[in-house]
Amino acid sequence: MSAAQVSDILHDVQMNPRDVSTSLSSDASIDPAKCSSAVAPALESTYTRSGYTGVAVQGLMEPSPGRHKVIQAVAAFPDETAAQQFKAEQLSAWQGCRLTDVTVSFPGGQPADHATITIVSDTDGIASTVLLPAGATEHKDSECERAMAVRRNVVVDVRVCGQNTITSGVMLVRAISDNIAGR
Repeated sequence: MSAAQVSDILHDVQMNPRDVSTSLSSDASIDPAKCSSAVAPALESTYTRSGYTGVAVQGLMEPSPGRHKVIQAVAAFPDETAAQQFKAEQLSAWQGCRLTDVTVSFPGGQPADHATITIVSDTDGIASTVLLPAGATEHKDSECERAMAVRRNVVVDVRVCGQNTITSGVMLVRAISDNIAGR
């Protein structure tokens, strides 16, 4: 989705897009590691050995000192069955991490993020979970929503963070999915 379309989903929060990448992320460390996919999309550790055939990932951020951050990704699989299997595996992993405290550590001395994985649901084909800040964090009134869905042979994988974003991940997944044509 374009920055303007993401802005609309976030109720007119201006978003600055980064370049689209065709590689998965491996620069953050998430503890416990088994909960990595519930915390962030497009992770190398999540997609390795999944059978995906290609990926496009883009981050968007609200201008400083903004709290809103979005990661939107799509990953192609050989067929719809493989994509559905991947989503089911991720949903199961997310459910196993419900009410788990997680720590995300970044390279270069950036402060770690702490969150609690809360509700996990699968409604209308969209898996989602909400992460609430935990511990000493700069933005206690911000939350993140992770969401994932399958359209044809494509997994749509997003994370939306900021104030009042609890349904924004699902809305973004739905909007991206609606733009995916048949194979």
